[in-house]
Amino acid sequence: MSSAVPPSSSSVRRRRRPNRLWVRLGRIPLMPMALCLLCGLGSVQMLFHMGNGIYRSVTWEQETRQTQAENAHLRQEIQILNDAKAQLNNPEYLEQQARCWGYVGRDEKVLVVQNAPAKVGSNCDEYRLP
Repeated sequence: MSSAVPPSSSSVRRRRRPNRLWVRLGRIPLMPMALCLLCGLGSVQMLFHMGNGIYRSVTWEQETRQTQAENAHLRQEIQILNDAKAQLNNPEYLEQQARCWGYVGRDEKVLVVQNAPAKVGSNCDEYRLP
């Protein structure tokens, strides 16, 4: 049996071993990892901007519809005011408005009905006039 004799420490030169961290980093492909990280961040940023654009578009559409409805309502009120201004000196119009508000002429008799509406002028269209 032959046994192998280990060489003495003086005969073997110690080789300097590289740092383990650098060995591990040398095995990892850093450039593709950085590229993947940047692509991922870009994708997240793109999705954020797309979502923000969609949210702003939907909000703008709702506000536009709301403003258009308000404008239509204001135009209707302007028309009512212009009609009232044009009829201001018309005696028939004034008599009709007085009847709607519950006024009775001097020569007329008042007839009270038990099931009459509680609101005075409920048989006429009501318009808010300033």
